[in-house]
Amino acid sequence: MNHAFVERLLTGLLADAPRHVYQSVLPFKDLAFPAATHRAPGWERALVWLIYPVWRGIMTRGPGSAPAQLAKAAARIEETFVMVEAELARRGSAFLGGESPGVLDIVFSALAALLVFPPNYGARLPPFSALPPTLKAFVAATRTRPAGALVLRTYLVARRHD
Repeated sequence: MNHAFVERLLTGLLADAPRHVYQSVLPFKDLAFPAATHRAPGWERALVWLIYPVWRGIMTRGPGSAPAQLAKAAARIEETFVMVEAELARRGSAFLGGESPGVLDIVFSALAALLVFPPNYGARLPPFSALPPTLKAFVAATRTRPAGALVLRTYLVARRHD
């Protein structure tokens, strides 16, 4: 496995992908609350419901949430997608792992899932149809890119048993 490639995936997506989505979804309690508290104990759901404005503030004002940092995060996401797309083109296969998903495909797809909203994602996400217009347009555009299509294919093939 190419450790430098994995490190670039982690650097480009681990914190930046969730941060990008949180900034768009957390202002909408009806979208964010069900996804954020899915499978949480009742007391945790009740607590988040009661203190949602405070919780939202904590989630959106953490490290890396200043406008300049969010812009850098968007640039890192773009660089990561371009890197994956170049590697896909270089390999000339459906997946980074060849004809079926390999470790790199699964790592990338797990990190990029919040940017693509695969239908068979393992956790609850807000419905694509209910996303705020800006995020909905971003996700739709991301799905049509080669790297976004890779995420969709990987989830389709690797999670087919679920």
